[in-house]
Amino acid sequence: MTEPDIRQRTDRSLYRRFRHLQGFISDPLQSMVDASNQGGDLFFHELVGNVRLVQLSHPELIEQVLKGKSVDVGRDWVMRSIRDALGLGLLTSEGEQWTRHRKMAAPHFQPRSIAAYGEDMVRLAHRYADRITPGDRFINEDMMALTLDVVLRTLFGPDLEVDKQVVADSLDIYQYEFFKDTNSWRRLIPKHWMTPGRYRRKDVVKNLDDVMYSVIAQRRAMGLGDDMLSNLIAATDDAGSGMDDKQLRDEAVTIFVAGHETTALNLTYTLWLLAAHPEVVLKVRAELDEVCGNSDPTAAQTRKALPYTTAVVNESMRLLPPAYIVGRELTADAEIGGMHFPNKTHFICPQWVVQRDPRWFVDPMSFRPERWLNGETDNLPKFAFFPFGGGARVCVGQHFAMMESILILAVLVRRLEVARVPNYRLRFIPALTLRPKEPVPLTVSAGSLGRRYG
Repeated sequence: MTEPDIRQRTDRSLYRRFRHLQGFISDPLQSMVDASNQGGDLFFHELVGNVRLVQLSHPELIEQVLKGKSVDVGRDWVMRSIRDALGLGLLTSEGEQWTRHRKMAAPHFQPRSIAAYGEDMVRLAHRYADRITPGDRFINEDMMALTLDVVLRTLFGPDLEVDKQVVADSLDIYQYEFFKDTNSWRRLIPKHWMTPGRYRRKDVVKNLDDVMYSVIAQRRAMGLGDDMLSNLIAATDDAGSGMDDKQLRDEAVTIFVAGHETTALNLTYTLWLLAAHPEVVLKVRAELDEVCGNSDPTAAQTRKALPYTTAVVNESMRLLPPAYIVGRELTADAEIGGMHFPNKTHFICPQWVVQRDPRWFVDPMSFRPERWLNGETDNLPKFAFFPFGGGARVCVGQHFAMMESILILAVLVRRLEVARVPNYRLRFIPALTLRPKEPVPLTVSAGSLGRRYG
């Protein structure tokens, strides 16, 4: 196994620190790549003020932090900064509260518990394909709308009234304002100063509150169903206590953010990649025909019966990861990689860097789903590929996200043809998730298998 390359770079002068900050803000993705290439697997991003980010780019170092091996860690400043929107849900809470909520929520995200949602995912994917107008389309907007329908159905059920446009618009505005607060000159403005953008964040959080508390009241009044919100309402801790409305609201918004946008981005980037690789599309269709025949794929088949389709999803998440970085903060002094770090040191573990590292992946910048099936990745270090994070705080919805991505992709690959629009270049906004900077155009038409299956 390759040993971590530990070199320390420290820019002491204020001028150099401002220059480094400028580069980190203007292009954080490239800045992290440069840090790994020039500074090794443990790199100090010394920014202005008291902010010191330590980038870990080796799986062993990342494992030590994310798994808490001899290290006490908590949520980083990014997760704390979005508590205005997410409250104290699973993404942002810590300590006993996180442990309590995790125990209550986790059973409802296991493969057996979520299998019933598979039919809804397939049905909604077909509905999208039925309604689509062939031609040039912004595929990211289509996937956002499709996965929003999925999360509304699975989270709230079919019988509640939800203003999905308010939810979608609110989350979109919030992400944009968050990006501006962290990746522009606004980063230098003290957090307690209210700017127009921060007022907009406050307004959309109020909109989210109104929608979420409304649907929670509806569900309590109408009785429990087969949706996730009903499961969360019914869940109890070891003492027999359930979640109050505030806790339910926080978990519902967290599911929206974590479950809606990341899957939409994964599908967007997967279709974008497939549009340039028709040979991969043919292999996916061949596998679906062999396994499913003239029927739609099922939730059970997404677990092991569709290895090539799963490899396509994994390869897309490796190359273009919607969750492109994971952060943690020390809660006590610790030694990592043979170096001492004081309490409150911030660590960033970038999937964008590690999952494209030639030490772990052959020809890392190429889209090659076969790498997941031909033995190349059999002996990967545990944290060379971590699209859902890792350790105790690994994404609770990872099984749901994989099932949704595979099922929707299977329907769309069979029913549609996609091609890239000339002269478009995919660029990114690294906000809470890795968003496209401009809408992603693809030319969409009915495929040779455009009929409905099932």
